[in-house]
Amino acid sequence: MCRRFLQLFAALAVWIAPASAQPALWSISDEDTVVHLFGTVHTLPSDLDWRTDSIDAAFDAADTFCVETDIVGRFGDVLRITLREGLFAGDERLSHHLTRDQQARLAAFAAELDVLYHGLDVQKPWNVMMTLSQALAKRSGFDSEAGVEMRLLPEATASGKAICEMESPSEHVTSISRLPLDVQIAALIHDAEAHDEVGVAVNAAVDELRTLVDNWAAGDVAALDATGRTASATRISMMLSSPIAIRTGYPGLKRYWTIRA
Repeated sequence: MCRRFLQLFAALAVWIAPASAQPALWSISDEDTVVHLFGTVHTLPSDLDWRTDSIDAAFDAADTFCVETDIVGRFGDVLRITLREGLFAGDERLSHHLTRDQQARLAAFAAELDVLYHGLDVQKPWNVMMTLSQALAKRSGFDSEAGVEMRLLPEATASGKAICEMESPSEHVTSISRLPLDVQIAALIHDAEAHDEVGVAVNAAVDELRTLVDNWAAGDVAALDATGRTASATRISMMLSSPIAIRTGYPGLKRYWTIRA
């Protein structure tokens, strides 16, 4: 019935929480089932109170909790697959696939975020994007432990809800890791080459992320759509989330919802 949902991203920075966060929540129902769709952000400011009465009511009423990937219960699987897919084999290095100018720009961008380029050189481009996105989050005071999934998954498990995944850990990782190498590289160097000054490039990335999370917290779907269309691949790779689907089901349910970002 519902095959696609709004893509939502994240934002970082020296950030002032909105006075009243109201993230968007959709509901779809038939005669025996209610599905709530909640676009999520993987990393958020720890002081952002995004829980609303409507979100809590939908969560409490649900008997099944669906996420992109169960990053809490299956963290070990995600880590194992990331290590298998995210590192070059043998003597191959990222620098072998970059021009000297690209190497210098990426090294400067990483240094601005207190990340050692030497450690990035053994990683494939998609994994470097993840590493730099995490560094942007840390620099900006955002916390992955404050992300929606990290907050709700333990509650769902503790309350006895069934947990379902839209992607297995393998699908979650390989959907990015098996993109053509030239596509990964183009996405990776986007931020580093966005401005002549590396410091300006980092600040621009932070400002973009701040705007995205502000729009998400406000439930401003139109602004999210407009900003998401121009967001860099670095943020997309780290922060994009399929929606959480909170499903209240009954024995008569014959169909499952396919909800993929």
